[in-house]
Amino acid sequence: MWAVSGIVLLTIGYVWLELPAMRRNKQYKEIAVFSLLVAASLAAGIPLALHVKLPNPLDWIEAALKPVSEAIYGAAE
Repeated sequence: MWAVSGIVLLTIGYVWLELPAMRRNKQYKEIAVFSLLVAASLAAGIPLALHVKLPNPLDWIEAALKPVSEAIYGAAE
């Protein structure tokens, strides 16, 4: 639980440092991207801190492309 608190506090501190300058310079697109990246990092970091096993996207890619690979290598033999 301390790890989650640390992650959240560090994220709040980082946003507190970066966001005012972005708002002052009217970098609204950058704020949107920054917000998405911060949200994604929190969504990935908190479960990792709680030792939750996250799915590996490479497994999904492998499952999707395996039939194609077998068709190509099967035709080559």
